[in-house]
Amino acid sequence: MGEFDNLDEETNGLLIHSDNFHALNLMQEKYREKVKTIYIDPPYNTVNDGFTYKDGFQSSSWASFVQNRLVLAKYLLNQSGVIFQSIDDNEQANLKQISDGVFREQNFVADLIWKSKSKSGGANDSKFFATDHEYIICYAKNSISFNLGTDKNAEVTTSYNLEDEKGKYALDRLDKQSIRYSPSLDYIIKDNDGNEYKPKHKDPSNPNATWRWGKETVQERFDELVFKNGNVYTKNYQKEGSIPRSLLIEERFGRTRTGKTDVSNLFEISPFSNPKPVKLVNHLISISVDKDSLILDYFAGSGTTGHATIKLNREDGGSRKYILVEMGGYFDTVTKPRIQKVIYTDSWKDGKPQDREGISQLVKYQVLESYEDALNNLQLPDKPSESLLNFDEQAQEEYLLNYMLDVESRDHLFNIQMFRNPFNYQLKVTENNELVPTKVDLVETFNYLIGLYVERMQRVGDIKFIEGKTREGAKTLVIWRNVETTTNEETAKKFRKIYDSIRSSEFDQIYINGDHHFDNMRTGEDTFKVKLIEETFFKQMFNISEL
Repeated sequence: MGEFDNLDEETNGLLIHSDNFHALNLMQEKYREKVKTIYIDPPYNTVNDGFTYKDGFQSSSWASFVQNRLVLAKYLLNQSGVIFQSIDDNEQANLKQISDGVFREQNFVADLIWKSKSKSGGANDSKFFATDHEYIICYAKNSISFNLGTDKNAEVTTSYNLEDEKGKYALDRLDKQSIRYSPSLDYIIKDNDGNEYKPKHKDPSNPNATWRWGKETVQERFDELVFKNGNVYTKNYQKEGSIPRSLLIEERFGRTRTGKTDVSNLFEISPFSNPKPVKLVNHLISISVDKDSLILDYFAGSGTTGHATIKLNREDGGSRKYILVEMGGYFDTVTKPRIQKVIYTDSWKDGKPQDREGISQLVKYQVLESYEDALNNLQLPDKPSESLLNFDEQAQEEYLLNYMLDVESRDHLFNIQMFRNPFNYQLKVTENNELVPTKVDLVETFNYLIGLYVERMQRVGDIKFIEGKTREGAKTLVIWRNVETTTNEETAKKFRKIYDSIRSSEFDQIYINGDHHFDNMRTGEDTFKVKLIEETFFKQMFNISEL
């Protein structure tokens, strides 16, 4: 018997080799509202920026390319989540407009300016200005729920020259110095001696001012108020670091040349012309996530986001997890090896490790079937086969639309034969212009489709039992078996041997492939909610884009 416990919980990173639109679709059921921070460095639409994705679009085509991925990504962010998007002048205005539409203007956080060129990197051959910067556009999923952390490496300029039992603090006026008058924040505050205070502007000629705190907050935090010289102040306690700044111009945020060095240290020469520096992404992650959050990059490139996450965990003992999606052919030569190298040690030079101070990591690596591979593997018989599943008309229409098949394919909807021996299913995948039979992991695919977080996996002969919970918390058991070698009686016997009456009654649902007799299985007063894997697979697979 082979067994693995808490697979998803113990997994530190997930690397997906796939077109990112396909990957984002597949991730919807499992990772909906699970991601805290997304960082992406999409193609800048400048023809020569070195991206595998087609570049040099018409702006409208580029906008569509970016937008449909942003829409999917938004569903993956949790309510306190945030997305950072790198871009340059070429499409900055368009990306801002697209993001306003997807995330809404009220959730815009900041347009960060990153100094990408070093002092010695001037461009004297520029026609007008030498461009020294790029942008990082930042949006919250929900600005009401979003909180940004402090920049712990920033120089603190505020003078915290006062102190009480809570620590050092500085005084800030409670008056909100704004010409945007808010009646709800205009009220009278009384101190302990009965003296009354009204909000006032520092400029006597400008009468518009309000309190920064609402009336209820003043009542709750009255002990933090200081009444002095006719004004009301709040105690601003010193924190570790300071509020992050929108200008990322210091050397500590790295430069383009720093990103090249990060990669060339690992591979001797940098296979990327403009990789983002680890220092920059490390900063964005550190100010936006907790120590156990999930980070996503669906334009992973050389793997900088994964590298930065691992490095930050090393520095502060965090357990942040990462998902990287990349379609480029360099995935197997750069992206994945980079993560492996950084796990081995954080110190590299000219492609050689400088020590062996590695860390323990469990990283999953997956390759998703491409659209072209799916078409290459469709079998369209002249007449319907009895071995094919037939579903209702709506399901058939959705299948046909998804694959854009013409009328001759209507009789062929789903090849059920692949589920008879799910552990040995193969697709013909294009490699070097040839179709090569490649094994497909139907088990892992199904876990994605139902949003299953695996807690235990057991293999007994030709039967695999997978326990876990869905994103909604439904306790689930999935039973996969080779129906060509395993009878229903044998399946039921092994099921009863593994799951006693107490544990089996805990399952909210059970999935199984092939014909079965589980519908009548009872434990006490409970009847299992047994579902057919084939039918669920079909419905989820071809409705996956419905959000």
